[in-house]
Amino acid sequence: MDVFDRGAGPGLPPLAALAVSCALLTGCQSGPPPPSPIATEMYVHFEAIRDAREAAVMGDLGALRAAAMAVRERGDVAGLPEGAGPRLADLRGRARAIEESQSLEEALRLAPVLVVDCGSCHQASGVDLGQRFARRTIPEGEGIDRHAQRLGWSVNRLWEGLLGPSEPAWSVGVDALPDGRSFGPEVIEAVGDRDRVLMDRDRFDGLTARARSAEDWDQRALVLGEILQVCAGCHIR
Repeated sequence: MDVFDRGAGPGLPPLAALAVSCALLTGCQSGPPPPSPIATEMYVHFEAIRDAREAAVMGDLGALRAAAMAVRERGDVAGLPEGAGPRLADLRGRARAIEESQSLEEALRLAPVLVVDCGSCHQASGVDLGQRFARRTIPEGEGIDRHAQRLGWSVNRLWEGLLGPSEPAWSVGVDALPDGRSFGPEVIEAVGDRDRVLMDRDRFDGLTARARSAEDWDQRALVLGEILQVCAGCHIR
């Protein structure tokens, strides 16, 4: 199940699982950890980050700014491990930059960097979400449905890769990025703009190569920002 889905699957719902992971920082050793300020705050943050991803993919600048504002306006979090406080400050500063962005392109460039800030805070807090994000199966299908589902699925995995941070999630997301079959006649017919589809195909060839060769999370965030621009451009035209 997509960790950003709003429904619950087997076991803990993804948001609850994240809250549990963060609540472990309070020192509980057995049984379900009780609610804590950290767990509650991470639950809210995670929902806002999910909303930001959805807005970015759809090219909705207003919704993306609103999600960033939801992150920025959160209060101080009591009990953060040493080193996490500055990361949280970076996160909120980045959220403000998205709120104040003057264009959709600028906001889409900044959104993945915001997610890298989340991942850095997770690392500083000793929260390991990498394996939770890694258990995914690439969807199959044909035509426009395959194109849309596979691309959306890939973007989710790349986003999770930055958020974890998770090398496995990033890698499987790269493997699922569109190939030549994803830009076939059915897609051209559905989009109604052959030149645009072929241009997107060529652009994804380069983006996939860059996503595969990028060596750090900052470089990967730049690539994902460009991928989001392609997605948003298709949705809003």
